[in-house]
Amino acid sequence: MEGWSAIGKWAPFHSRGFLERVGADLTARYVGFRCADKYSTSIDMPTALHPQTLLVLDFPGKPGETKYGYP
Repeated sequence: MEGWSAIGKWAPFHSRGFLERVGADLTARYVGFRCADKYSTSIDMPTALHPQTLLVLDFPGKPGETKYGYP
């Protein structure tokens, strides 16, 4: 888990919904992610399925206008 010191306008969706939609095996122990900038990471499945775990595409609300990551 990661904590943020910034408050902003997030464009998220729940990771559980994403994993269900793509047909992921929800009984797996871990889930891996690879980003467009070739960054990759993994988290354990219980964390990925937690209702507070989000996949965020935009911050602060406009693609490409963030100092908090890619691009």
